[in-house]
Amino acid sequence: MRALAIVVCAIFFPVFGYLEVRHLRCTRQVTASQNAAQISRQQGNSYASVLYNLAWERFRAHERIGQIWVFAPTKFGIWLQKFRKGQITLVLVELQGNDQVGGELYLAHYNALTLQKADELALAGNYGQAEEIYNLMNFHNAYGISNELIIPRIRAAKALVEGKEVEESLQVIRELRETHGSSIFEEIEPSIAVISTNFFELSPYEIK
Repeated sequence: MRALAIVVCAIFFPVFGYLEVRHLRCTRQVTASQNAAQISRQQGNSYASVLYNLAWERFRAHERIGQIWVFAPTKFGIWLQKFRKGQITLVLVELQGNDQVGGELYLAHYNALTLQKADELALAGNYGQAEEIYNLMNFHNAYGISNELIIPRIRAAKALVEGKEVEESLQVIRELRETHGSSIFEEIEPSIAVISTNFFELSPYEIK
């Protein structure tokens, strides 16, 4: 009986040991894969945040000179065209290669800010201008602007222009409206710089 037990141990202990080692290796591989996925998500979010900041900066530059821009894919096989009507500029652009993924996200961020601007115009009583921006974005399939975002706004703006169901239509826009976060440039640019005579001998200080 003892001999049998020794034989069983000799056969199965190495198997169990192999399974345990394999399980440990698999666990490490899964953990490494999860860590890599988490790092990838963090990097993606970081890149998207930087693109938003850059889009915000360009949007504010246009806003300061009274311009409203909308970016959409080209329709005519020409990689870049610009059209202007009053305050509104329509840019039809085709992004390819290395520019495509990052560029489309950048333009989607920019258009989101333009959409927010149109909502503000509607809520301020500028129904016609808001309706024009909504329709422009919808007709040209503006980057980042889905039907779920734009169609209810178009219906609400149309009702406002016609003077129908005014309060209900304004409420639709209030509920759809998204207030996008501020940009790091909003804090960096207006902050006061300390006058220095030597950039290689600086004292630490905190901007208040």
